[in-house]
Amino acid sequence: MNAISVETRERRKLGYIGRTVSARLAPFMATEQHPLQAVVTELTRDVSGGVVGMAVSLYLPAQLAREIRGKAGLWASYCDVGTDGVTYLFIDCDEAELEQVNDALRRNALPWRRSGLSYRAAPDGRQYRWYVRLESEVSQDVLRQVLDDTLGPSHDADSAQALNDWIAQFDEEKRDAAKWNATQDQVIRELRDRLSALQARMADLERAEKPSDRQRRGSNRRELGNAIGVLLPGMLFLKNSLDVIIQELESFEPVLRELRSLCSAAADVKGERVEGAREWKERRFSTGQKDDGRLYFRNDGSTWLVLVSFKGSQKQDIEYLKSH
Repeated sequence: MNAISVETRERRKLGYIGRTVSARLAPFMATEQHPLQAVVTELTRDVSGGVVGMAVSLYLPAQLAREIRGKAGLWASYCDVGTDGVTYLFIDCDEAELEQVNDALRRNALPWRRSGLSYRAAPDGRQYRWYVRLESEVSQDVLRQVLDDTLGPSHDADSAQALNDWIAQFDEEKRDAAKWNATQDQVIRELRDRLSALQARMADLERAEKPSDRQRRGSNRRELGNAIGVLLPGMLFLKNSLDVIIQELESFEPVLRELRSLCSAAADVKGERVEGAREWKERRFSTGQKDDGRLYFRNDGSTWLVLVSFKGSQKQDIEYLKSH
């Protein structure tokens, strides 16, 4: 059942959405999940002046728009190299496609440690849905090829064309019924041209990151490190702990509270001993989803050595701690 009725705020039924649009929207429109509002944009009258039809514009909630864009096969990604050779892949796609990407990375011998929801905007300024953390620096060309092979091309002109084709399916009934006049068609063409230009601009920014952007990101990391150095003196972060804090935690607060306790009450700090890693202890903290954050610490005279990581990396982390 793909029928979608249009009603006034007073529940007076006006009619139904056309079959092409309904077929696209109905699967997403369980009333309790996605109530949609619309505004009348055009009226069609008969020779007597009576209203016989109308065109409406639907306001789609952000979540619903993302779902529909995902079904249309549109995705985007950004790659950022962190400290110690760690590569972060930020990607917009649905969850099933993310699993396909993770499997493809494994098949192509591109080791990754974790993937999950991305809580902060990537360095290109865009908020992506997911992140994948790879354990070595990976060529952007190699990653792009893996993504294209897995999800299909979705960048540059191909992306613009895919979106335009998708939009055209929604316009089909209106064009066939000749409901849109030349002025409206011109507005649509101009909007599509602007959309294509914006997508091309985004693609250019993804392909060629300015040196100043990389310098600014390095400056941000240094500023965070300097701030922690002032607020939490006598602390040395191992491996890419700062990257984990910046990129992978929903909130800084839980781990910063744990770090603060090392400085303010050093003699009373308690933690579980790390088996096999001499003098190292472990405390848990919330990552925003569950208590799977791990803080490893050891006092080396006047300095606290700390490693911020996740439960899923425990085996590799303990092997690392054994040599420090």
